[in-house]
Amino acid sequence: MGLALLLMGGCLYHSLTSSLEVTVNLLAMGMHGQWRMLRGQGLDLDQVQLSPGLLKRVLKFAKPYRGTLVVLLFFTVIASFLETFMPPKFSEWIINDAILKQNTRLLGILCLLFLGVLVARSGTQVLSRWAGSRIGEGIIFDLRVALFDYVQSMPIAFFTRTQTGALISRLQSDVVGAQRAITETTTGLVGIVLSIGFAILGMLTLRSESGETWKITLMALALVPIFLAPTRRMGKVLQRLMRRQQENNAAMASQMTERFQVGGALLVKLFGNRHLERDQFSEKAGHVRDIGIKSAVYGRIFFVLFSLVAGVGTVLIYWRGGISVITGGMEVGTLVAMIQYLTGIYMPITMLSNIRVEVMTGMVAFDRVFEVLDFPIGIADRPEAHELVGAKGKVEFEQVSFRYPTASEVSIQSLELPGVELRDREQNWVLQDVSFTIEPGKMVALVGPSGAGKTTITSLVPRLYEASSGIVRIDGHDVKDLTLDSLRAAIGVVTQDAHMFHDTLRNYGELYRTQFERAGSMEALTETPLLEP
Repeated sequence: MGLALLLMGGCLYHSLTSSLEVTVNLLAMGMHGQWRMLRGQGLDLDQVQLSPGLLKRVLKFAKPYRGTLVVLLFFTVIASFLETFMPPKFSEWIINDAILKQNTRLLGILCLLFLGVLVARSGTQVLSRWAGSRIGEGIIFDLRVALFDYVQSMPIAFFTRTQTGALISRLQSDVVGAQRAITETTTGLVGIVLSIGFAILGMLTLRSESGETWKITLMALALVPIFLAPTRRMGKVLQRLMRRQQENNAAMASQMTERFQVGGALLVKLFGNRHLERDQFSEKAGHVRDIGIKSAVYGRIFFVLFSLVAGVGTVLIYWRGGISVITGGMEVGTLVAMIQYLTGIYMPITMLSNIRVEVMTGMVAFDRVFEVLDFPIGIADRPEAHELVGAKGKVEFEQVSFRYPTASEVSIQSLELPGVELRDREQNWVLQDVSFTIEPGKMVALVGPSGAGKTTITSLVPRLYEASSGIVRIDGHDVKDLTLDSLRAAIGVVTQDAHMFHDTLRNYGELYRTQFERAGSMEALTETPLLEP
């Protein structure tokens, strides 16, 4: 019996250290993903200033899912109770009341009840996962659709200034990081606190004739500050390493993206030096390699410190609890249960120490999403705008002047290249006091040197840009008084630079069904891809 209990204790210690290693690896992976989301932005969570009222806006965005969120929290509480509090209790009952007393009937009953608890725990975990996924995917959907629709409403000047990759990052990484702040981080924090609470409660409710359980519990909790000290210090080190790694990954990815495009590949072949390109890429990849090695070493040190403290706690409980068992003040099953509860305290603490980074990262992601949604749309419908009906095609320019908007009018600082500041320099006039009239049915050519404003004039009619002064009219209507949809639906444009979506002719035609139906060519569309090998 003594050998069996010794083996059981060794298995529990191995389980504790293995669980800690898994937890540390998950923390490192979490940091990796979070800093990947924020890469290239130069963000330091210790210096982040969140927008006023951000939390209220976040909660408002989660309001449609409040019922499911309540269900999620409920199942999180149940799952935490069944996972942290109950298994050690059954270990105590099975060893003390059934095995040591050789009560086979009670052993069978307890094992069946224990099996029922495990099944119930599995069920609550599945239901909790369902509720969390329903909320998380719903929030991702809402944020992405809102952001996609809003960005599409931006004027052309916004897209000519803004990095496409930065916008895509908002729709992908930031949106996912934002929903994590509501679902995974919130429920994770609740689950961690509950696990620690249930573990401490379980240790205090263990049977002990000499009252040793609460003393051993205090001894185990006394090691918690030792856990937190290296966690905070090492966590910052890992964060810095992950940040540097992602910055180098971004530089490496940028070089690959530019060189692997048709235009970039052509420039390298015609004018570049392939060997120099290789050396530059090798340098960037070497930085990623070196930081990866450091991250692996620091991660192992992180784990070793945790496992050492956990081992010290386990040894202390074995020593103090073992003395109580020998002197008859505590039963063997109670000691085994205490070791199991110890896992329920130390493991969540390692995760709790990193929760600040997760919460702040999620809130920063929300802030970055709202930053785009709050940016004013430069060209939009007026409240009293009306539709253009039965357009004839008369175009009038009356003393129209135009110069391009300043940087701050069309872009956001966080969407600029790292190190590039938005500077509002007054632009030169592209058009000044231009007036003319084009009657319906007339063909008019705009002739002039490059930069004379020919394309600008054609862009002012459908309000791709807004005239700085003067009036642009269609059939006598000021274009600013017309809805954008009806105005642009009445204008056909053949762009200077042709661009085709990678799609089939039929799906492409669905985007422009009205125009195809007018031409009587809708039935001619096939499933033939636009771009064929």
